[in-house]
Amino acid sequence: MKLKFIYNPKAGRGKILRWLSRIEYRFKKAGAELEVFCLDGKADMQDFITKTPVDYDGIVVAGGDGTVNRVINCMIKNDVVTPLGILPTGTANGFSRFMRGKHHILKAVDVILENRVVMTDLGCVNGTYFINVCSAGVFTDVSQKVDINLKNKVGSLAYVFAGIKDLKEFSPITLSVNGEIVEALFFLVFNGRGVAVLDKLADKASIRDGLLDAVVVKKCNFLRRIRVFTKMVFGKHFGDSAVMFKQCDHIIIKKLNGTCSLPDVDGEPAPEFPLDIICEKRKMPIFM
Repeated sequence: MKLKFIYNPKAGRGKILRWLSRIEYRFKKAGAELEVFCLDGKADMQDFITKTPVDYDGIVVAGGDGTVNRVINCMIKNDVVTPLGILPTGTANGFSRFMRGKHHILKAVDVILENRVVMTDLGCVNGTYFINVCSAGVFTDVSQKVDINLKNKVGSLAYVFAGIKDLKEFSPITLSVNGEIVEALFFLVFNGRGVAVLDKLADKASIRDGLLDAVVVKKCNFLRRIRVFTKMVFGKHFGDSAVMFKQCDHIIIKKLNGTCSLPDVDGEPAPEFPLDIICEKRKMPIFM
């Protein structure tokens, strides 16, 4: 088995650096050949990916959601069709909950070595792909705002610190969601059952059902915002009048009024409004 291995040394407070030797040993012990690339900004990842020979069996990426997003977009842009393996070494690791190894890095290595490939859906917003979520509004851009030094010190708590002020002070934005007008605090369009700690948003959804799920939280006061968010954490938000839920393969979101930061895809900046979001059914082969 021959694999290209890309890792982000800054993801997850440098978690990969503490595991790198064990990861390489695990692969090599199983007879896998690795060509390693460090995503440190000194070399061209696109050049590394596009020079993948046809006899390679896949690309493995170690990092968080943003790192995985960058690799996927680079692969699709350059017509690189090969299975992708994901080692969860970031802070949030939103997509890894669908993997049999979950958040255990060496178990994720074993899943890749089994060479079981599953075709999974991807979302695509204005030509940019995402494997996990496209979002905008309160909380949803904290990955762009959060101080990298704070994130490296306290991990996922940095997202909470960055979002508390937004939760209290954020002014609603007026959206058109597939033609339905709503004053919203935030929206999430996601591929699968949920996003990060909100992993029960659509408990019957799948990354292979050809559909995207959208949750829009409507305008409400501060205390109601807290209650709604708590319900979402525990999957008790269904039927709440402050929550709009849609499931479809094509969603158009327009911002009609109000101010918010740029939308976010998998922790990376997304295209500007209006957002034309489609589900690309079984687009990406994933070791799973």
